[in-house]
Amino acid sequence: MEKYPELKGTEGQYYFVGQDGIESEIFFFADKYINGYALVKKTEESGYCFRNINGELSEEYFEAQPYYCGTALVRKNAKSAYNFLDIYGNVSDDFYSASPYSEGYSTVKREKNGKELYRDVFGRVTEEKTEVGDYAYQYMSGKIKKYQIPRNLFFDEAFRLNILAEEVRRSKEERADNTL
Repeated sequence: MEKYPELKGTEGQYYFVGQDGIESEIFFFADKYINGYALVKKTEESGYCFRNINGELSEEYFEAQPYYCGTALVRKNAKSAYNFLDIYGNVSDDFYSASPYSEGYSTVKREKNGKELYRDVFGRVTEEKTEVGDYAYQYMSGKIKKYQIPRNLFFDEAFRLNILAEEVRRSKEERADNTL
């Protein structure tokens, strides 16, 4: 796996040190890298951003959770909807409420008095947890390899395309690591 910049510092004075030894700017808040991004906050008053391994920052969010199996929960401002942001930059539909992921699922509501639903790590929203969602989580969290997924699940086009995209991403990451 690609080596992520190391997180250093304490109490409002966090920074990253790259493989080249160069230190980043100081952050009020910073978390370790997950799925290639670190959640950071420049100042106490600023919003949250995602920092990639090149030190580039995303747009600011009022509320954000670290990436989890390739997806982060975000909110633009105190009155805006919740959205999910994937590592490819895709933003989900709006949700009235959403919980951070746990064991592969977030609980979401589309409207204030709406039914509580489950959203898996590939973005499928269902009334119950599903076999496809369970395997998506196991695969994305590294608990299983692609060959351990039941073949019949690949008949689901969305599932198959998500697995393919992740296999391509992992392959590129592995090739980059081998050139270091």
